[in-house]
Amino acid sequence: MLNERDVLAAMPPPIDTPTPPVLTESAPAASASTWDPAFLTNAQRAQVEHALRESHGNKAAAARLLGISRRSMYRWLDRLDLPQPAARTEER
Repeated sequence: MLNERDVLAAMPPPIDTPTPPVLTESAPAASASTWDPAFLTNAQRAQVEHALRESHGNKAAAARLLGISRRSMYRWLDRLDLPQPAARTEER
């Protein structure tokens, strides 16, 4: 039966990697003049619109494509002021 000492003795020696250099300059902070608050909204809008096109207006399928719940999809549609596609009605 193996014990901890046997397992550790059978392991290869640790790899000696150099320590990464320390950054001396900090990254510039986003200032109010460079940050566009609408950027995230525009990106979200584009993703939601794309998912709705891919799912042919099916909100549940679009939500699955985005990895969110159907309820979250409705919230996003409201928040982004996107028109909610009408439910398809089939004539018989």
